[in-house]
Amino acid sequence: MTSFSDPSYSANNYLQFRPTYPTSFYNLLLDYHFQRGSYSKDEDQYVTNTPKLDKLLDLGCGPGEGSIPLLPHVNKKIVANDMSPVMLENVQQNYKLTVETYAINADLKFSFLGGSADNILQLLEEQERQDHETHSTDDVGDFDMVISAETVHWLKPTRFLDNISKLLKGDQLGTLAYFGYVDPVFVGFPEADAIYDEIVYESGMYLGPYWQMPGRARLRALYRELNDLLLKDDRFTDTIVEYYDPSGKIEDGCVTDKSELAKKMVIEKEMTIGDFLNYAKTFSAALKWAQANAGKGGVDDAFEVFEKKFADKLGWTLDTKVKVSWKTVYAFARKV
Repeated sequence: MTSFSDPSYSANNYLQFRPTYPTSFYNLLLDYHFQRGSYSKDEDQYVTNTPKLDKLLDLGCGPGEGSIPLLPHVNKKIVANDMSPVMLENVQQNYKLTVETYAINADLKFSFLGGSADNILQLLEEQERQDHETHSTDDVGDFDMVISAETVHWLKPTRFLDNISKLLKGDQLGTLAYFGYVDPVFVGFPEADAIYDEIVYESGMYLGPYWQMPGRARLRALYRELNDLLLKDDRFTDTIVEYYDPSGKIEDGCVTDKSELAKKMVIEKEMTIGDFLNYAKTFSAALKWAQANAGKGGVDDAFEVFEKKFADKLGWTLDTKVKVSWKTVYAFARKV
Protein backbone atom coordinates (compact mmCIF):
# COMPACT_ATOMS: atom_id res chain seq x y z
CA MET A 1 0.00 0.00 0.00
CA THR A 2 2.93 2.31 0.64
CA SER A 3 3.66 2.29 -3.11
CA PHE A 4 0.52 4.31 -3.76
CA SER A 5 1.82 7.01 -1.39
CA ASP A 6 5.12 7.25 -3.24
CA PRO A 7 5.42 10.65 -5.01
CA SER A 8 6.65 8.85 -8.12
CA TYR A 9 3.46 6.79 -8.38
CA SER A 10 1.15 8.04 -11.15
CA ALA A 11 -2.46 8.37 -10.02
CA ASN A 12 -3.33 9.44 -13.57
CA ASN A 13 -2.05 6.13 -14.96
CA TYR A 14 -4.01 4.31 -12.26
CA LEU A 15 -7.22 5.97 -13.42
CA GLN A 16 -6.40 5.69 -17.13
CA PHE A 17 -5.31 2.06 -17.40
CA ARG A 18 -7.12 0.25 -14.60
CA PRO A 19 -10.57 -1.20 -15.30
CA THR A 20 -13.67 0.71 -14.22
CA TYR A 21 -16.65 -0.59 -12.30
CA PRO A 22 -19.67 -1.18 -14.56
CA THR A 23 -22.85 0.85 -14.44
CA SER A 24 -24.79 -2.36 -13.82
CA PHE A 25 -22.92 -2.77 -10.53
CA TYR A 26 -23.96 0.66 -9.28
CA ASN A 27 -27.54 -0.13 -10.24
CA LEU A 28 -27.28 -3.23 -8.06
CA LEU A 29 -25.92 -1.15 -5.18
CA LEU A 30 -28.57 1.56 -5.44
CA ASP A 31 -31.34 -1.02 -5.74
CA TYR A 32 -30.01 -2.73 -2.63
CA HIS A 33 -29.67 0.46 -0.58
CA PHE A 34 -33.12 1.80 -1.43
CA GLN A 35 -34.61 -1.69 -0.99
CA ARG A 36 -36.29 -1.77 -4.35
CA GLY A 37 -36.20 -5.54 -4.21
CA SER A 38 -35.14 -6.21 -7.80
CA TYR A 39 -32.05 -5.69 -9.86
CA SER A 40 -32.05 -2.98 -12.51
CA LYS A 41 -31.76 -4.48 -15.98
CA ASP A 42 -30.42 -1.45 -17.87
CA GLU A 43 -26.65 -1.69 -17.94
CA ASP A 44 -26.11 1.34 -20.14
CA GLN A 45 -27.35 4.11 -17.89
CA TYR A 46 -27.80 4.78 -14.21
CA VAL A 47 -31.13 4.25 -12.51
CA THR A 48 -33.31 7.33 -12.94
CA ASN A 49 -35.53 8.97 -10.29
CA THR A 50 -33.41 7.44 -7.55
CA PRO A 51 -33.73 8.96 -4.06
CA LYS A 52 -30.59 10.70 -2.85
CA LEU A 53 -28.07 9.69 -0.22
CA ASP A 54 -27.36 12.45 2.27
CA LYS A 55 -23.81 11.40 3.18
CA LEU A 56 -21.34 9.03 1.57
CA LEU A 57 -17.93 7.94 2.89
CA ASP A 58 -15.32 6.47 0.53
CA LEU A 59 -12.56 4.62 2.39
CA GLY A 60 -9.31 4.26 0.46
CA CYS A 61 -10.76 6.42 -2.30
CA GLY A 62 -7.72 6.39 -4.60
CA PRO A 63 -8.35 8.74 -7.54
CA GLY A 64 -12.10 8.35 -6.98
CA GLU A 65 -12.89 5.50 -9.34
CA GLY A 66 -15.25 3.88 -6.83
CA SER A 67 -17.24 6.94 -5.76
CA ILE A 68 -17.33 9.17 -8.85
CA PRO A 69 -20.25 7.21 -10.37
CA LEU A 70 -22.21 7.86 -7.15
CA LEU A 71 -21.77 11.65 -7.18
CA PRO A 72 -25.14 12.27 -8.89
CA HIS A 73 -26.84 10.25 -6.16
CA VAL A 74 -25.53 12.17 -3.14
CA ASN A 75 -27.45 15.15 -1.86
CA LYS A 76 -25.30 16.78 0.80
CA LYS A 77 -21.78 15.52 1.43
CA ILE A 78 -19.05 13.11 0.37
CA VAL A 79 -16.06 12.34 2.58
CA ALA A 80 -13.09 10.82 0.75
CA ASN A 81 -10.27 9.15 2.67
CA ASP A 82 -6.89 7.89 1.52
CA MET A 83 -3.48 7.61 3.12
CA SER A 84 -1.78 8.74 -0.10
CA PRO A 85 -1.40 12.51 -0.65
CA VAL A 86 -0.95 11.72 -4.35
CA MET A 87 -4.36 10.04 -4.48
CA LEU A 88 -6.09 12.72 -2.40
CA GLU A 89 -4.83 15.47 -4.68
CA ASN A 90 -6.03 13.50 -7.68
CA VAL A 91 -9.48 12.70 -6.32
CA GLN A 92 -10.12 16.37 -5.55
CA GLN A 93 -9.39 17.25 -9.17
CA ASN A 94 -11.53 14.38 -10.47
CA TYR A 95 -14.52 15.26 -8.26
CA LYS A 96 -14.31 18.90 -9.36
CA LEU A 97 -14.11 17.95 -13.03
CA THR A 98 -17.04 15.54 -12.72
CA VAL A 99 -19.27 18.09 -10.98
CA GLU A 100 -18.48 20.74 -13.59
CA THR A 101 -18.76 18.44 -16.61
CA TYR A 102 -22.07 16.83 -15.68
CA ALA A 103 -23.64 19.80 -13.84
CA ILE A 104 -24.01 17.81 -10.62
CA ASN A 105 -25.53 19.46 -7.54
CA ALA A 106 -23.44 22.59 -6.97
CA ASP A 107 -24.27 22.50 -3.24
CA LEU A 108 -22.66 19.09 -2.78
CA LYS A 109 -19.86 19.39 -0.21
CA PHE A 110 -16.62 17.43 -0.14
CA SER A 111 -14.17 16.63 2.63
CA PHE A 112 -10.79 14.93 2.21
CA LEU A 113 -9.12 12.99 5.00
CA GLY A 114 -5.50 11.85 4.81
CA GLY A 115 -4.55 8.77 6.82
CA SER A 116 -5.19 5.06 7.15
CA ALA A 117 -8.81 3.93 6.89
CA ASP A 118 -8.10 1.83 9.99
CA ASN A 119 -8.07 5.15 11.88
CA ILE A 120 -11.13 6.70 10.22
CA LEU A 121 -12.98 7.41 13.48
CA GLN A 122 -10.05 9.41 14.85
CA LEU A 123 -9.59 11.19 11.51
CA LEU A 124 -13.23 12.28 11.45
CA GLU A 125 -13.11 13.44 15.08
CA GLU A 126 -9.93 15.42 14.44
CA GLN A 127 -11.47 17.07 11.41
CA GLU A 128 -14.49 18.11 13.46
CA ARG A 129 -12.27 19.67 16.12
CA GLN A 130 -10.42 21.66 13.47
CA ASP A 131 -13.52 22.98 11.73
CA HIS A 132 -16.66 23.06 13.83
CA GLU A 133 -18.61 25.25 11.45
CA THR A 134 -18.47 23.08 8.35
CA HIS A 135 -18.11 19.65 9.96
CA SER A 136 -20.73 18.95 12.60
CA THR A 137 -20.31 16.31 15.26
CA ASP A 138 -22.89 14.07 13.57
CA ASP A 139 -20.33 13.02 10.95
CA VAL A 140 -19.48 9.94 13.01
CA GLY A 141 -22.37 7.49 12.90
CA ASP A 142 -24.51 9.35 10.39
CA PHE A 143 -23.46 8.05 6.97
CA ASP A 144 -26.06 6.63 4.62
CA MET A 145 -23.42 4.60 2.83
CA VAL A 146 -19.78 3.63 3.32
CA ILE A 147 -17.99 2.22 0.30
CA SER A 148 -14.49 0.86 -0.13
CA ALA A 149 -13.19 -0.07 -3.58
CA GLU A 150 -10.07 -2.21 -3.94
CA THR A 151 -8.95 -1.32 -0.38
CA VAL A 152 -10.22 -3.60 2.39
CA HIS A 153 -7.42 -6.13 1.88
CA TRP A 154 -5.07 -3.54 3.40
CA LEU A 155 -7.20 -3.13 6.53
CA LYS A 156 -7.59 -5.10 9.75
CA PRO A 157 -10.81 -7.10 9.24
CA THR A 158 -12.27 -6.94 12.76
CA ARG A 159 -11.32 -3.29 13.20
CA PHE A 160 -12.86 -2.47 9.82
CA LEU A 161 -16.23 -3.96 10.83
CA ASP A 162 -16.06 -2.27 14.24
CA ASN A 163 -15.50 1.07 12.53
CA ILE A 164 -18.27 0.54 10.00
CA SER A 165 -20.74 -0.34 12.76
CA LYS A 166 -20.07 3.11 14.28
CA LEU A 167 -20.10 5.05 11.03
CA LEU A 168 -23.38 3.94 9.47
CA LYS A 169 -26.92 4.98 10.32
CA GLY A 170 -28.74 2.23 12.17
CA ASP A 171 -32.21 0.70 11.76
CA GLN A 172 -31.15 -0.75 8.39
CA LEU A 173 -30.80 2.74 6.92
CA GLY A 174 -27.03 2.58 6.42
CA THR A 175 -25.33 0.43 3.78
CA LEU A 176 -21.82 -0.99 3.69
CA ALA A 177 -20.48 -1.81 0.23
CA TYR A 178 -16.95 -3.02 -0.44
CA PHE A 179 -15.78 -4.43 -3.73
CA GLY A 180 -12.70 -5.26 -5.74
CA TYR A 181 -11.10 -7.06 -8.65
CA VAL A 182 -7.87 -8.97 -9.19
CA ASP A 183 -5.89 -11.08 -11.67
CA PRO A 184 -7.16 -10.54 -15.21
CA VAL A 185 -8.05 -13.58 -17.28
CA PHE A 186 -7.27 -13.57 -21.01
CA VAL A 187 -10.53 -14.99 -22.34
CA GLY A 188 -9.80 -18.04 -24.47
CA PHE A 189 -6.02 -17.91 -24.02
CA PRO A 190 -4.85 -19.98 -21.02
CA GLU A 191 -1.27 -19.68 -22.31
CA ALA A 192 -1.45 -15.94 -21.68
CA ASP A 193 -2.80 -16.57 -18.16
CA ALA A 194 0.23 -18.80 -17.49
CA ILE A 195 2.61 -16.04 -18.65
CA TYR A 196 0.85 -13.58 -16.37
CA ASP A 197 1.12 -15.92 -13.36
CA GLU A 198 4.80 -16.53 -14.01
CA ILE A 199 5.85 -12.89 -14.18
CA VAL A 200 3.43 -11.44 -11.66
CA TYR A 201 3.70 -14.16 -8.99
CA GLU A 202 5.68 -17.33 -9.59
CA SER A 203 9.11 -16.20 -10.76
CA GLY A 204 11.38 -14.76 -8.09
CA MET A 205 13.03 -12.60 -10.74
CA TYR A 206 10.10 -10.31 -11.41
CA LEU A 207 7.11 -8.93 -9.47
CA GLY A 208 6.41 -11.91 -7.19
CA PRO A 209 8.69 -11.02 -4.24
CA TYR A 210 7.55 -7.39 -4.22
CA TRP A 211 3.90 -7.82 -3.25
CA GLN A 212 2.97 -6.55 0.19
CA MET A 213 1.51 -9.30 2.36
CA PRO A 214 -0.95 -10.28 3.67
CA GLY A 215 -2.81 -7.69 1.60
CA ARG A 216 -2.23 -9.23 -1.81
CA ALA A 217 -3.11 -12.72 -0.57
CA ARG A 218 -6.39 -11.39 0.86
CA LEU A 219 -7.27 -9.72 -2.43
CA ARG A 220 -6.43 -12.84 -4.45
CA ALA A 221 -8.75 -14.77 -2.12
CA LEU A 222 -11.46 -12.21 -2.94
CA TYR A 223 -11.74 -11.03 0.68
CA ARG A 224 -13.01 -14.39 1.94
CA GLU A 225 -11.69 -13.83 5.48
CA LEU A 226 -13.56 -10.53 5.82
CA ASN A 227 -16.63 -11.86 4.00
CA ASP A 228 -16.95 -14.76 6.44
CA LEU A 229 -16.70 -12.37 9.40
CA LEU A 230 -19.33 -10.06 7.92
CA LEU A 231 -21.77 -12.91 7.26
CA LYS A 232 -21.58 -13.91 10.94
CA ASP A 233 -21.70 -10.37 12.38
CA ASP A 234 -25.08 -9.66 14.02
CA ARG A 235 -24.51 -5.89 13.80
CA PHE A 236 -25.37 -6.24 10.10
CA THR A 237 -28.24 -7.82 8.22
CA ASP A 238 -29.34 -8.65 4.65
CA THR A 239 -25.71 -9.42 3.85
CA ILE A 240 -24.89 -10.30 0.25
CA VAL A 241 -21.53 -11.59 -1.01
CA GLU A 242 -21.09 -12.25 -4.73
CA TYR A 243 -18.00 -13.77 -6.35
CA TYR A 244 -17.21 -13.85 -10.04
CA ASP A 245 -14.35 -15.77 -11.62
CA PRO A 246 -14.24 -16.02 -15.43
CA SER A 247 -11.67 -18.81 -15.13
CA GLY A 248 -14.03 -20.92 -13.02
CA LYS A 249 -11.37 -21.62 -10.40
CA ILE A 250 -13.08 -19.98 -7.42
CA GLU A 251 -15.91 -21.90 -5.80
CA ASP A 252 -19.34 -20.56 -6.85
CA GLY A 253 -17.62 -17.86 -8.89
CA CYS A 254 -18.22 -19.24 -12.37
CA VAL A 255 -21.77 -18.92 -13.75
CA THR A 256 -23.41 -19.47 -17.09
CA ASP A 257 -27.06 -18.71 -16.23
CA LYS A 258 -27.91 -15.16 -17.32
CA SER A 259 -30.15 -14.47 -14.30
CA GLU A 260 -27.30 -15.38 -11.97
CA LEU A 261 -24.75 -13.49 -14.04
CA ALA A 262 -26.83 -10.32 -13.65
CA LYS A 263 -26.07 -10.40 -9.92
CA LYS A 264 -22.31 -10.56 -10.45
CA MET A 265 -19.91 -7.67 -10.93
CA VAL A 266 -18.56 -8.47 -14.38
CA ILE A 267 -15.58 -6.34 -15.36
CA GLU A 268 -14.24 -7.01 -18.81
CA LYS A 269 -12.84 -5.02 -21.68
CA GLU A 270 -11.10 -5.33 -24.99
CA MET A 271 -7.62 -3.87 -24.81
CA THR A 272 -4.35 -3.89 -26.68
CA ILE A 273 -1.37 -5.71 -25.25
CA GLY A 274 0.28 -2.30 -24.93
CA ASP A 275 -2.55 -1.06 -22.73
CA PHE A 276 -2.49 -4.28 -20.75
CA LEU A 277 1.20 -3.77 -19.97
CA ASN A 278 0.47 -0.17 -18.95
CA TYR A 279 -2.22 -1.55 -16.62
CA ALA A 280 0.25 -4.03 -15.12
CA LYS A 281 2.70 -1.18 -14.53
CA THR A 282 0.17 0.35 -12.10
CA PHE A 283 0.62 -2.62 -9.73
CA SER A 284 2.22 -1.66 -6.43
CA ALA A 285 4.69 -4.54 -6.90
CA ALA A 286 5.70 -3.13 -10.31
CA LEU A 287 6.83 0.14 -8.74
CA LYS A 288 8.74 -1.69 -6.00
CA TRP A 289 10.38 -3.98 -8.57
CA ALA A 290 11.43 -1.00 -10.69
CA GLN A 291 12.88 0.83 -7.69
CA ALA A 292 14.77 -2.24 -6.48
CA ASN A 293 16.29 -2.92 -9.91
CA ALA A 294 16.97 0.63 -11.10
CA GLY A 295 20.46 0.88 -12.57
CA LYS A 296 21.23 -2.80 -12.17
CA GLY A 297 22.99 -4.43 -15.10
CA GLY A 298 22.03 -7.87 -16.35
CA VAL A 299 18.44 -7.64 -15.11
CA ASP A 300 15.76 -8.22 -17.73
CA ASP A 301 12.94 -5.69 -17.66
CA ALA A 302 9.83 -7.49 -16.41
CA PHE A 303 7.57 -5.84 -18.95
CA GLU A 304 9.91 -6.48 -21.85
CA VAL A 305 9.81 -10.14 -20.80
CA PHE A 306 6.01 -9.96 -20.78
CA GLU A 307 6.05 -8.54 -24.31
CA LYS A 308 8.58 -11.11 -25.59
CA LYS A 309 6.74 -14.12 -24.14
CA PHE A 310 3.44 -12.92 -25.61
CA ALA A 311 5.15 -12.56 -28.99
CA ASP A 312 7.03 -15.88 -28.89
CA LYS A 313 4.20 -18.06 -27.59
CA LEU A 314 1.13 -16.36 -29.03
CA GLY A 315 2.37 -14.15 -31.85
CA TRP A 316 0.97 -11.06 -30.13
CA THR A 317 2.29 -7.54 -30.68
CA LEU A 318 1.66 -4.41 -28.64
CA ASP A 319 -1.22 -3.61 -30.99
CA THR A 320 -2.92 -7.00 -30.66
CA LYS A 321 -6.37 -6.65 -29.10
CA VAL A 322 -7.57 -9.21 -26.58
CA LYS A 323 -10.59 -9.61 -24.31
CA VAL A 324 -9.70 -9.47 -20.64
CA SER A 325 -12.04 -10.30 -17.73
CA TRP A 326 -11.24 -9.88 -14.03
CA LYS A 327 -12.03 -11.96 -10.97
CA THR A 328 -14.33 -9.83 -8.80
CA VAL A 329 -16.14 -9.71 -5.49
CA TYR A 330 -18.55 -7.42 -3.75
CA ALA A 331 -20.30 -7.41 -0.39
CA PHE A 332 -23.36 -5.39 0.68
CA ALA A 333 -24.78 -5.23 4.21
CA ARG A 334 -27.15 -3.06 6.23
CA LYS A 335 -26.44 -1.77 9.71
CA VAL A 336 -28.94 -3.12 12.24
